Amino acid sequence: FRSVGRLRRRNLAVSFGVLMLLTVSVGLLTISSRRAQRLARQQIEFVAGVSHELRTPVAVIRSAAENLSQGVVGSGDRVKQYGHAIETEARRLGDMVERVLQYAGIASGANLAARVPLAPADIIDSALDGANADGAARIERHVPDDLPRVLGDPAALRSAVENLIANAVKIGRAH
Repeated sequence: FRSVGRLRRRNLAVSFGVLMLLTVSVGLLTISSRRAQRLARQQIEFVAGVSHELRTPVAVIRSAAENLSQGVVGSGDRVKQYGHAIETEARRLGDMVERVLQYAGIASGANLAARVPLAPADIIDSALDGANADGAARIERHVPDDLPRVLGDPAALRSAVENLIANAVKIGRAH
Protein backbone atom coordinates (compact mmCIF):
# COMPACT_ATOMS: atom_id res chain seq x y z
CA PHE A 1 0.00 0.00 0.00
CA ARG A 2 2.87 2.35 0.68
CA SER A 3 4.23 2.07 -2.83
CA VAL A 4 0.73 2.60 -4.25
CA GLY A 5 0.35 5.71 -2.10
CA ARG A 6 3.73 7.02 -3.20
CA LEU A 7 2.91 6.31 -6.82
CA ARG A 8 -0.42 8.17 -6.47
CA ARG A 9 1.30 11.17 -4.85
CA ARG A 10 3.95 11.21 -7.60
CA ASN A 11 1.28 10.97 -10.30
CA LEU A 12 -0.71 13.71 -8.57
CA ALA A 13 2.40 15.92 -8.39
CA VAL A 14 3.18 15.29 -12.07
CA SER A 15 -0.47 15.98 -13.02
CA PHE A 16 -0.43 19.18 -10.94
CA GLY A 17 2.85 20.25 -12.62
CA VAL A 18 1.38 19.63 -16.08
CA LEU A 19 -1.77 21.56 -15.10
CA MET A 20 0.37 24.48 -13.83
CA LEU A 21 2.41 24.43 -17.05
CA LEU A 22 -0.79 24.54 -19.11
CA THR A 23 -2.15 27.41 -16.97
CA VAL A 24 1.05 29.43 -17.37
CA SER A 25 1.05 28.71 -21.12
CA VAL A 26 -2.54 29.94 -21.49
CA GLY A 27 -1.66 33.06 -19.48
CA LEU A 28 1.37 33.79 -21.66
CA LEU A 29 -0.67 33.24 -24.81
CA THR A 30 -3.30 35.68 -23.53
CA ILE A 31 -0.66 38.31 -22.75
CA SER A 32 0.99 37.78 -26.12
CA SER A 33 -2.34 38.05 -27.92
CA ARG A 34 -3.19 41.31 -26.14
CA ARG A 35 0.23 42.75 -27.01
CA ALA A 36 -0.25 41.77 -30.65
CA GLN A 37 -3.67 43.44 -30.70
CA ARG A 38 -2.26 46.59 -29.09
CA LEU A 39 0.60 46.66 -31.60
CA ALA A 40 -1.82 46.24 -34.49
CA ARG A 41 -3.92 49.14 -33.15
CA GLN A 42 -0.80 51.29 -32.78
CA GLN A 43 0.29 50.46 -36.32
CA ILE A 44 -3.13 51.47 -37.67
CA GLU A 45 -2.99 54.71 -35.67
CA PHE A 46 0.54 55.36 -36.93
CA VAL A 47 -0.47 54.87 -40.56
CA ALA A 48 -3.49 57.14 -40.05
CA GLY A 49 -1.31 59.79 -38.40
CA VAL A 50 1.34 59.63 -41.11
CA SER A 51 -1.33 59.84 -43.81
CA HIS A 52 -2.81 62.91 -42.12
CA GLU A 53 0.60 64.54 -41.77
CA LEU A 54 1.53 63.85 -45.40
CA ARG A 55 -1.71 65.36 -46.71
CA THR A 56 -0.91 68.88 -45.51
CA PRO A 57 2.33 69.47 -47.44
CA VAL A 58 0.96 67.65 -50.47
CA ALA A 59 -2.14 69.89 -50.45
CA VAL A 60 -0.02 73.06 -50.18
CA ILE A 61 2.30 71.94 -52.98
CA ARG A 62 -0.63 70.95 -55.21
CA SER A 63 -2.51 74.19 -54.56
CA ALA A 64 0.52 76.40 -55.17
CA ALA A 65 1.47 74.45 -58.29
CA GLU A 66 -2.09 74.71 -59.66
CA ASN A 67 -2.15 78.45 -59.05
CA LEU A 68 1.20 78.86 -60.80
CA SER A 69 0.31 76.64 -63.75
CA GLN A 70 -3.08 78.28 -64.29
CA GLY A 71 -1.61 81.78 -64.25
CA VAL A 72 -3.51 82.85 -61.12
CA VAL A 73 -0.27 84.32 -59.81
CA GLY A 74 1.32 86.91 -62.04
CA SER A 75 3.64 89.20 -60.08
CA GLY A 76 7.26 88.20 -59.56
CA ASP A 77 7.03 88.61 -55.78
CA ARG A 78 4.00 86.33 -55.57
CA VAL A 79 5.69 83.73 -57.80
CA LYS A 80 8.71 83.79 -55.45
CA GLN A 81 6.39 83.44 -52.45
CA TYR A 82 4.65 80.45 -54.04
CA GLY A 83 8.01 78.95 -55.01
CA HIS A 84 9.23 79.34 -51.43
CA ALA A 85 6.05 77.68 -50.12
CA ILE A 86 6.52 74.76 -52.53
CA GLU A 87 10.18 74.43 -51.55
CA THR A 88 9.40 74.55 -47.81
CA GLU A 89 6.57 72.03 -48.04
CA ALA A 90 8.61 69.71 -50.27
CA ARG A 91 11.42 69.80 -47.68
CA ARG A 92 8.87 69.15 -44.93
CA LEU A 93 7.44 66.24 -46.92
CA GLY A 94 10.93 64.82 -47.46
CA ASP A 95 11.67 65.13 -43.73
CA MET A 96 8.46 63.26 -42.90
CA VAL A 97 9.28 60.46 -45.33
CA GLU A 98 12.76 60.22 -43.84
CA ARG A 99 11.32 59.96 -40.31
CA VAL A 100 8.92 57.24 -41.41
CA LEU A 101 11.85 55.33 -42.87
CA GLN A 102 13.81 55.86 -39.65
CA TYR A 103 10.83 54.64 -37.65
CA ALA A 104 10.65 51.54 -39.82
CA GLY A 105 14.34 50.99 -39.09
CA ILE A 106 13.76 51.43 -35.35
CA ALA A 107 10.81 49.05 -35.41
CA SER A 108 12.91 46.46 -37.21
CA GLY A 109 15.80 46.88 -34.78
CA ALA A 110 18.02 48.95 -37.09
CA ASN A 111 19.83 52.16 -36.14
CA LEU A 112 18.36 54.96 -34.05
CA ALA A 113 18.18 58.57 -35.16
CA ALA A 114 21.01 60.82 -34.06
CA ARG A 115 20.37 62.51 -30.73
CA VAL A 116 22.30 65.72 -30.30
CA PRO A 117 22.16 68.63 -27.84
CA LEU A 118 19.84 71.32 -29.21
CA ALA A 119 18.90 74.82 -28.11
CA PRO A 120 15.11 75.07 -27.64
CA ALA A 121 15.08 78.56 -29.19
CA ASP A 122 16.73 77.20 -32.37
CA ILE A 123 14.17 74.39 -32.62
CA ILE A 124 11.30 76.86 -32.21
CA ASP A 125 12.77 79.35 -34.72
CA SER A 126 13.25 76.60 -37.29
CA ALA A 127 9.72 75.34 -36.73
CA LEU A 128 8.31 78.87 -37.02
CA ASP A 129 10.03 79.26 -40.39
CA GLY A 130 8.42 76.05 -41.66
CA ALA A 131 4.99 76.45 -40.07
CA ASN A 132 4.45 79.99 -41.32
CA ALA A 133 6.15 79.70 -44.70
CA ASP A 134 3.42 81.66 -46.47
CA GLY A 135 3.56 84.47 -43.89
CA ALA A 136 -0.23 84.37 -43.54
CA ALA A 137 -0.24 84.32 -39.75
CA ARG A 138 1.33 86.77 -37.33
CA ILE A 139 3.21 84.64 -34.83
CA GLU A 140 5.04 86.10 -31.85
CA ARG A 141 7.98 84.30 -30.31
CA HIS A 142 8.70 84.54 -26.58
CA VAL A 143 11.38 82.01 -25.63
CA PRO A 144 14.03 82.69 -22.99
CA ASP A 145 17.50 82.32 -24.52
CA ASP A 146 18.96 80.81 -21.32
CA LEU A 147 16.99 77.56 -21.50
CA PRO A 148 19.17 74.45 -21.17
CA ARG A 149 19.90 72.38 -24.25
CA VAL A 150 17.77 69.29 -24.91
CA LEU A 151 18.97 65.99 -26.29
CA GLY A 152 17.02 64.83 -29.32
CA ASP A 153 16.60 64.32 -33.04
CA PRO A 154 16.57 67.79 -34.67
CA ALA A 155 14.21 66.86 -37.52
CA ALA A 156 11.73 65.07 -35.25
CA LEU A 157 11.66 67.89 -32.70
CA ARG A 158 11.33 70.52 -35.41
CA SER A 159 8.46 68.59 -36.97
CA ALA A 160 6.67 68.18 -33.65
CA VAL A 161 6.92 71.88 -32.79
CA GLU A 162 6.02 72.85 -36.38
CA ASN A 163 2.91 70.68 -36.15
CA LEU A 164 1.90 72.33 -32.85
CA ILE A 165 2.37 75.78 -34.37
CA ALA A 166 0.43 74.89 -37.53
CA ASN A 167 -2.45 73.50 -35.46
CA ALA A 168 -2.46 76.60 -33.24
CA VAL A 169 -2.58 78.84 -36.33
CA LYS A 170 -5.49 76.84 -37.76
CA ILE A 171 -7.43 76.98 -34.50
CA GLY A 172 -6.58 80.66 -34.07
CA ARG A 173 -7.98 81.47 -37.52
CA ALA A 174 -11.19 79.61 -36.72
CA HIS A 175 -11.85 81.79 -33.65
